[in-house]
Amino acid sequence: MFSTLVYNGLAASIFIFLAFAFYSYKQAKNSDNSIITYKDSVSSTFGVSTLTASALGVWILFSPASSALWGGMASVFGYALASALPLLALAFLGLRIRKYLPNGSSLIEYTEIKLGKSYKNLLLVSSIFYMFIFLCAEMTAVSKVLQSYGDLSLGLGAVIILIATASYSLLGGLRLSIKTDLLQFVLIIIVLIAIVFMIPWEKSLETFNFIETTAKDFTTFSSVSFGITLIIAVLCTEVFNHASWQRIYALKENAVKKSFVISSLIVFVVIFILGLTGLFAKSTGLLGEDPNLALFDLLQLQNPIVIFILIAFVVSLVLSSSDSLLNGIASLFVLKKEENVKSLKIYRAVIVLTCFPVYYIASKGYDVFYLFLLADLLCCALIGPAIFSILGKKEYKNTFALSIVSLVIGGVIFPGLDFSNGILVIFMGEESLPALLVSNQLFFSFVITVFLSFILTMIFSKEKN
Repeated sequence: MFSTLVYNGLAASIFIFLAFAFYSYKQAKNSDNSIITYKDSVSSTFGVSTLTASALGVWILFSPASSALWGGMASVFGYALASALPLLALAFLGLRIRKYLPNGSSLIEYTEIKLGKSYKNLLLVSSIFYMFIFLCAEMTAVSKVLQSYGDLSLGLGAVIILIATASYSLLGGLRLSIKTDLLQFVLIIIVLIAIVFMIPWEKSLETFNFIETTAKDFTTFSSVSFGITLIIAVLCTEVFNHASWQRIYALKENAVKKSFVISSLIVFVVIFILGLTGLFAKSTGLLGEDPNLALFDLLQLQNPIVIFILIAFVVSLVLSSSDSLLNGIASLFVLKKEENVKSLKIYRAVIVLTCFPVYYIASKGYDVFYLFLLADLLCCALIGPAIFSILGKKEYKNTFALSIVSLVIGGVIFPGLDFSNGILVIFMGEESLPALLVSNQLFFSFVITVFLSFILTMIFSKEKN
């Protein structure tokens, strides 16, 4: 029914973004420079737009509403806080790293100096793995939207978006990504405001009791633990997101804190409102069979113009985050190398090669949520040494081994595939373990991993000579 509108919306949005990207590329001087790194050049206006656009991927249309159906109001608040806190944390951590390592470009270079090559290599692998999974999730999500509304196959939808994203990533790299984020940010904000007005607030508020639901959810352990799990997982992982660290160095020093703080506030409000749509869809009886489509069910999309705008919005969301992820992944393969012809060839080759496995995973429609959580757990094991090395005044030795110990202990509690019992529960048996742990294995695996990461780092730290 809406296939033609979807095709037109897809074509129009991609054409606009690519035209803007090409124009920006032609206008830029020394266009072969600042492709991999872009230092001390971005104002707070571009800073807010690129940070917000990069943070708000297409996942915001699905995950906040879907998770709210699992954890209620605690999840709504937890998801919003989890999405905003990393930006708030990086507003302060980023400046400390820049002052210590003004000629660097990432946290990874800093940790090599402070924590050694073994820790740095583990962090490097973790960062690449996380950004790759994030990219796969974005492409899978947008492919499913194009399939649902435009009858495009998953593979065709994925390849169209990947070609569009890779084309201007190859053309202008990080600098161009930051510039195109401004256009994407404007469209995202306009459409999000329109969505807020389209939400049937009167009907939703008649059927949804804020006070009663909030009181119930915040006094239920399973709901609260789910919200806390989101905060821990997302915060620990996003602190290591190389795409964010690229922007820390790209921003002018006086624009870093302002840009990150404002972006964190915008992200919190957006995720909180979109999380509520899941609860509203359920309370009004509009929720369909797929919880991931709760927002779409609530809006009852029928108007052709709205469908057209929605597709442009979806494309904008996926381009704004995916180009950042592609640039982030590729730049890690040329870390600390001079930006010359050879490094640019490696950088561009990585972008192209990364697209192939991403296309394959997106075309199959695989659910990568479990892999997301595994990447989160790995980052939780690494968080203690990283934070202590930035804020502490001691020497932190053997951090690689301490991170591995934290990961292994948290990993045995981590639930199995399809979120069945993990190694510990299988080995020990449900009867011999506390019921609270058995029913909340994901929560305890994250909490224990983070706790051990910090405690072990603190115990084995040494005073500087």
